[in-house]
Amino acid sequence: MENNGLTKNDLGEFTDTVLLPAIENIIDTKLDGKFDSFEERIDLKFAKERHEIKDYIDRKLAVHHSEIVSVFRGEKERDKAYKLKLLSILQRNKLVDESETTVLQQLAQ
Repeated sequence: MENNGLTKNDLGEFTDTVLLPAIENIIDTKLDGKFDSFEERIDLKFAKERHEIKDYIDRKLAVHHSEIVSVFRGEKERDKAYKLKLLSILQRNKLVDESETTVLQQLAQ
């Protein structure tokens, strides 16, 4: 059996200098532009989906707007009532002076 003198280094160099550039050239010439229309269709599909989701959210918010506002108002009123009740307890037990009472009342509003 005769040894033709090819080594791993020779094969690696041949791959880097001949095979990989040839494959890159094939990909550039044969496949370049083949996926452009596909990318455009995907972009349009995602744009349509985003628009549909936004439209859905807008419709749901419009339907439930008054409910959302009433929930926030209710929370605000409960918070205010809690603060005023706490302030009355502090005043009744003489744990705050007049200046502190004024500040706390302003915060409760």
